[in-house]
Amino acid sequence: MKNLNFLFTLLIVLVNLNILAAQHSISGQITCLGGALLSGQEVVLSGSNISDMTTTTDADGNYSFTDLPEGDDYTIKIEKEGDDLNGVSTFDLVVISKHILNIQPFTSPLHLLAADVNFSGFVTTLDLLNIRQLILSATQTFPNGESFLFATSDYDPLNGTGSIAPLNVLNLEEDQVIDFVQVKLGDVNGSTTCE
Repeated sequence: MKNLNFLFTLLIVLVNLNILAAQHSISGQITCLGGALLSGQEVVLSGSNISDMTTTTDADGNYSFTDLPEGDDYTIKIEKEGDDLNGVSTFDLVVISKHILNIQPFTSPLHLLAADVNFSGFVTTLDLLNIRQLILSATQTFPNGESFLFATSDYDPLNGTGSIAPLNVLNLEEDQVIDFVQVKLGDVNGSTTCE
């Protein structure tokens, strides 16, 4: 009987420890550069102690991962491939040229990100050439094979804020709300169909 009481007490303690283990969520909303809500976008969460979890944004562009153990590290991955010409036109070449010539510089870091199609860190005439080649079907993709990027809504490398997916969340200690903006490379006027 003494062993049975010990086992029963041990089980109660283990159950209570499991209940007390803190869990949190990572959620947010994904919009397009023009502000439209992005529905149907796949979002993948991987972590140090979980198998990859996948969700899709709802009609309002929302995604959510719940019941995540506290203290673990997680990575949010958002990818979209293909459709390289979506929203890319000669008008984008004109707008980017005005930026390069300092006639009408971009004021948004997201526009700079969209215009830098070769990922050099600067918007140059080489970016114009790469976009032109795509428009004229001289090439099928941009130099790095990327077509879409997903930046956090506070993305501004000059101020040291924000990031581009994949995004690491280290030592999760509380619920996290992380919003993203879909940036279509080559499209600086936001004409990409948001889907």
